[in-house]
Amino acid sequence: MKIRLVPAFNVRSSFTRDLSREALGSLMKNQVMYAAQEGREEFSWILYSSEDLSVFESRVAVDAPVDSQDTPPTFVDTLLQPVSQSYTQQKFIVYPLANFAMWATRRLASSGIFAPGIYQASSYLPGTQQEATPYVAMELFVRPDDLTSLLQVFDDELRDCKECGYFHVYYLIIRSIMPDEVPIWMSPFQEAGPRISVSLAHS
Repeated sequence: MKIRLVPAFNVRSSFTRDLSREALGSLMKNQVMYAAQEGREEFSWILYSSEDLSVFESRVAVDAPVDSQDTPPTFVDTLLQPVSQSYTQQKFIVYPLANFAMWATRRLASSGIFAPGIYQASSYLPGTQQEATPYVAMELFVRPDDLTSLLQVFDDELRDCKECGYFHVYYLIIRSIMPDEVPIWMSPFQEAGPRISVSLAHS
């Protein structure tokens, strides 16, 4: 577990949508490597549904007042979970719904969902009521150079597992993990360089 106390600060968020796997990998790599060279933190992340259907959010720390309020799209779990309990449902009902929900978020910026603005960084911290939606998650840590290849393998070979009765429908949450600035007991992020975290969840 990596625990760190940080001072309150704000971030300016901007969004790029529907990039190819190659463009996403290149963009995230450039953001992370530039941050490493400059010795600054990196907070950008990706919500990935499928090839050409994603959201890349660039988060840059700024010395400016908050002008926006984060509105997490929690309705997605409510929408997908009841009809995500079998392979047939997952592949032919839930996955199209998940892609449609991702597409629809571009129409919801006025509601604060993926809307450009300046946000309080602490609003992006994990919630404390995750028990409301039980789920199983796996997190992979890859080198920045390997993100595009991972997304390719995931789409081509891992998403659809008919023999095990599972089709992955939930969005991949992709974020950067910068190396530790101070020694942290049992941390895997001491001297390995920046890593990209890819979270796969299912509820």
